[in-house]
Amino acid sequence: MKKRRLVRSSTNFYSFGVIGGIAERFNIDATLLRIAYIVLVAATMNVPLVLLYIAAIFIIPKDTAPLQ
Repeated sequence: MKKRRLVRSSTNFYSFGVIGGIAERFNIDATLLRIAYIVLVAATMNVPLVLLYIAAIFIIPKDTAPLQ
């Protein structure tokens, strides 16, 4: 089994592909992960979660695989 590394998705994204990349890496539905993230941020009003997402945009490399 080939281990896939964590990258920002170039096919499954709405803003920057961070959540889409995490969903692809761990084989989770991206829509459910996005909803969970939004609910968690809204329910807790947790600014560090938003800052973590912004940091992930710069830390996690973009997927360079060609589109098929």
